[in-house]
Amino acid sequence: MSSWMMRCAIIIALVGCVWQAAEANTDGIDAEVQPALTEMIRAYERAVASSSFDGLGPFLSKGFSAVTILGEEVSGIEQLKASNSRLMERVGGFERYDVEVVPALVQQISPELVLVSGITNDKLVSSGGHTFDFSTSWTAFGIKEDGTWKLRRVHAVVMEPFDNSFVRFLINGAKITYGLSAGLIGILLGGVFTALLIGRRTSSSKHNS
Repeated sequence: MSSWMMRCAIIIALVGCVWQAAEANTDGIDAEVQPALTEMIRAYERAVASSSFDGLGPFLSKGFSAVTILGEEVSGIEQLKASNSRLMERVGGFERYDVEVVPALVQQISPELVLVSGITNDKLVSSGGHTFDFSTSWTAFGIKEDGTWKLRRVHAVVMEPFDNSFVRFLINGAKITYGLSAGLIGILLGGVFTALLIGRRTSSSKHNS
C-alpha cells in the first residue's frame, strides 16, 4: 500500500472513531463558541447551495486559508470562490448542490483558539444530470479576532476515495483534459517539424539548382 493510500486510510479511520464516539462534544468551551460555530455552519451551507460565497466574508479571519475538496490550497475568499468555480467547471456546472455540515468534536485550546472537526454529507447534481452523493471529513481552526469568532483554517478531504463516484468522475475528467492537451501539443509539434522539414528541402533544392 502506498504512503498516500495509508494516510487516507488513517484519516478515514480517525474520523470514523470520532463520529462513532458522540455527537458534537462541546464540554469545556465558552458559551459563545457554539452559537458562533452554528452561524458559520449555516452560512457555509447557504453559500454552497447558492454557489455564492460572498456571505462567508464576515466569518473568515484576515489570514484565512483552506484546502478544498479538490485538494487545492487557497487563501482568502476570492481564491475560495475561484476553487468553487473550478469544481463547477469540472462537473459541467451545478444544477443543485446541498451540503449538511455535522461537527463531531469541538475543543477550545485557548480563550482565543478553537479546534473543530466533523464530516459533511454532500449531494451534488450536475447540469449534465450526474448525481453524486459523497461525504468529506474536515478539520477547522477558529480564532477570536476583534472580539468575534472567525474561521482561520479549514482542511477538507473526500472520504472513501477508493470507491467514490465523485472522485472517479473528477479523475476521468482530468484524464480526458490531459489527453486532449497532449493530442493538441502533438499536432502542433508535428506541424512545426513538418514546416521545418519542408523549409529545409526547399532551401536544399534551391541551393542545388
